[in-house]
Amino acid sequence: MNIEHIGINKIKRGEHICFFYKNKHELEESITLFAIKGIEEKEKVVIITTPEMEEKLKVKINDELKFSGLSSDKDQIQILDEKSVYGDSGLNPYIL
Repeated sequence: MNIEHIGINKIKRGEHICFFYKNKHELEESITLFAIKGIEEKEKVVIITTPEMEEKLKVKINDELKFSGLSSDKDQIQILDEKSVYGDSGLNPYIL
């Protein structure tokens, strides 16, 4: 997987970005690349996603970690279901 083609390797700490994607595959790839870059940089990675994407992303990220020979601390990456974070009454900051 190559991060250079989408520019993730050029993002500086504190910058914000927006990804545009054509389909779910592009979305999954972008999120996976973002997570791997964070793990490489020893950053905390938090991904908030839909229940249907949560398990797919866990598998894709773990596969990429194995393929690239990287490892992550068990608390370094969190993949959270949007409903557990936002609930019915808005953002629940205590879950993060």
